[in-house]
Amino acid sequence: MSIDFRPDSEFGKALESYWESLEDNRGDRAILRRCDGALQVVMTPIFHHQLRDWRRYFSSETNYEEQLAQVMGLLSHVRFQRADISIAKQMATGRGGDPAVSELRFQRLLQRTRQEYYQAMLRVIKLLGGELNIHDLAESTYFWGDNIQKKWAYDYYENIPNKKG
Repeated sequence: MSIDFRPDSEFGKALESYWESLEDNRGDRAILRRCDGALQVVMTPIFHHQLRDWRRYFSSETNYEEQLAQVMGLLSHVRFQRADISIAKQMATGRGGDPAVSELRFQRLLQRTRQEYYQAMLRVIKLLGGELNIHDLAESTYFWGDNIQKKWAYDYYENIPNKKG
């Protein structure tokens, strides 16, 4: 993983600045929120403007545009930053002793291909009330695949409440 999404990295700071700018540019946020996948995000001027600003971070990457489109589209649905917890841990912890995201939904999410991931994550973002770790979301979305899926499985199942019975 060559791109560093951590909050203290150069790109992590640029990512957070971009996300914060969506609050001031509600029209841009609305356009991105209406997109139902990376293809529609790529067709917006917002994406191409931001891509110009971010291209220097991805100079050693190839075919990164679709992943960035997914990141930008999903970030537009996040209303509040929750930097203290990973997304998978957050999915495992809910109210009343139940996980915020059921085990079945979580298992199905882990089986999603990159193309299916976007719509599935939109549902998860809604289940989490639009409040999540934007850096973890960006990294997980950008690198979606076996390593992220394993990391999520560890984080989720280690934090899911024990079932009584």
